[in-house]
Amino acid sequence: MNNNTIQYSEISQLSLKRLFNQAGIKRVKQESYGKLNNFINTFTHKLLDNIVVLNRDKKRTSINEEDVNNGMIIEDILQIINTQNSNVDNFTQVGGLVHDVDIYQSYPSQVEPINIPISVASGGGSNDGTNIATVNNIPTTQFYKLSNNILNNLSGENKYHISRKAFSRLQYLVEKNSIQYLLHHKHRNNILGNKEFVL
Repeated sequence: MNNNTIQYSEISQLSLKRLFNQAGIKRVKQESYGKLNNFINTFTHKLLDNIVVLNRDKKRTSINEEDVNNGMIIEDILQIINTQNSNVDNFTQVGGLVHDVDIYQSYPSQVEPINIPISVASGGGSNDGTNIATVNNIPTTQFYKLSNNILNNLSGENKYHISRKAFSRLQYLVEKNSIQYLLHHKHRNNILGNKEFVL
């Protein structure tokens, strides 16, 4: 897969702050915002790169929810291989990437979900099949710009179209894995006794 990741800055600092808050982190050093933004860029780039490679083999230009799930499976396999081949401290060694695992159950004392009724949800909400919509920490428009720029960079002459369900799934996976990444570093910061969170 492609390792050349171009960094985009479509995600606002307020959106990044929401992710920190979702992980239960209140005081954050300024440079940590840039590092979280880099993680989101890199993770989104890796997933979309996997999806583009899969679709290129199928000779399709539309991306559906199954493609996003398959891209995540490939990323998991690549993370396992990388972990086996290196001794680098990697957040995936703590629990792997998040697929459908409810991160709130994994860390009940640290993360509290933000839920609002569907009738109130607009734009950034996603329906999980219940009567409650989970509000995305990153606004849909910001994540759309980020993913669209990365997808255009990866696809070259082929213009890929991503379905709404696939886009929602992609954003869900990126946000959940970003929170998992923050929780791992939160644990490390607690051990070091840092007053301000440092990535």
